[in-house]
Amino acid sequence: MSTSLQDQLLRQPSEVGGASAAGPLSQLHRLSSKAKTRWLNSSEVDGLLTAHSQLGLKPCSTPPNEQAPQGGDVYVYNREQCRHFRADGIAWQTRSNGKTLSEAHEVCKVPNSTTTVSVYYTSSQDGTLHRRIFRRQTEDQSGESVRDDLVLVHYLSREHAKESAAERTSSVRRVVSARSSRTPREPRTS
Repeated sequence: MSTSLQDQLLRQPSEVGGASAAGPLSQLHRLSSKAKTRWLNSSEVDGLLTAHSQLGLKPCSTPPNEQAPQGGDVYVYNREQCRHFRADGIAWQTRSNGKTLSEAHEVCKVPNSTTTVSVYYTSSQDGTLHRRIFRRQTEDQSGESVRDDLVLVHYLSREHAKESAAERTSSVRRVVSARSSRTPREPRTS
């Protein structure tokens, strides 16, 4: 059975593990409420996928077939145990051949870390729901990249996805305009 992050939080008692669990549990509740209205960023996704067992999150073993996911739902899957986690019962946009899923890919760096998060995203055919699939990738001691078996799947409604994208765009514009308003540096002379 597939259980979203929000459903797992509802089942957890408020006093899980005493005072030491209050911090991570409150952080989990905070991320869960953020996920309802905006996309999680690479740091938040990295934190959830890294500490899922300490937070008491169990990876789902089946895709959400009984009830289609809603905007704001977040699921964690182990790709080895649930190979078909993308089979969520929603008709997603396909390429011109009608068979291949039209999915874009992006790699986001986790700040202050060598970890990256791969993001695969798509929209439903009717345009009302968006899905992002996040997967961590780290480097081992030899410098080879290693992908985790865990993936985080986040669904967001169209209106919240647009708001989230607009917020991100405006914050990037603020950073760019702040950088461009600085006085240019004098060229170095040797």
